[in-house]
Amino acid sequence: MDYKELRKYQRKEKNTANLVEIRKGFYEELKELVKQKKEKYQEEMDPKIKKELDNIRKIAKDLYKKRERKILSRAIKENPDDIREYNLTNKEKEIYKELRNAVQNGRDQLKQVLHLKKPNTTEETEKERKEKQEKTEEQNETVKIKEESESEGEKERAQDEDLNKVMVKILKEVPEFVYDNLKKLGPYKPDTEIKLPEQQAEILSEKGLAKKIESKKTQGDQDEDT
Repeated sequence: MDYKELRKYQRKEKNTANLVEIRKGFYEELKELVKQKKEKYQEEMDPKIKKELDNIRKIAKDLYKKRERKILSRAIKENPDDIREYNLTNKEKEIYKELRNAVQNGRDQLKQVLHLKKPNTTEETEKERKEKQEKTEEQNETVKIKEESESEGEKERAQDEDLNKVMVKILKEVPEFVYDNLKKLGPYKPDTEIKLPEQQAEILSEKGLAKKIESKKTQGDQDEDT
């Protein structure tokens, strides 16, 4: 890519009704050309190079605007030809499709206003509403099952934990302490009767801070001192 080739594309685009075919990588080559000219000017500070750089940028902008107008003109046609035969670059194809969609949406809305085209039917709207409702119900059911499962698991863990506890009577004041699963216990005052994990009850008993209490089940499955 050089200045003369860029000028050639500009003239062809100007004198042709349809978009001129641009080879793959054209804009990448144009970017590299601008970069080279800019670096050369910064090294030599030659006014001629600066002028050539400005002209390259000017021609590139003009070339793009001409192509842009042609793309826009084609997008607003009622029955545009196949875009694959229209010499669009990949990026220009994206722009063309977006323009076509915007134009078509505007025309559809106008037809609805003028009663030339009915909006989405009630049946379609109802179908979408029903699908959305079913999806929401499925999500809610999934959440409910998960919550019930977690709740049941917590109950089972609490029951297991309670089975591993023993009733003790505190003999001396016990400050707050942390045991192996990082849970806190205490503080406890003397003569307090409380259930503690078996291992912690053993430790307090060995230190003379508490003693185990024999218990039996009574009404309501409550533990009583014996």
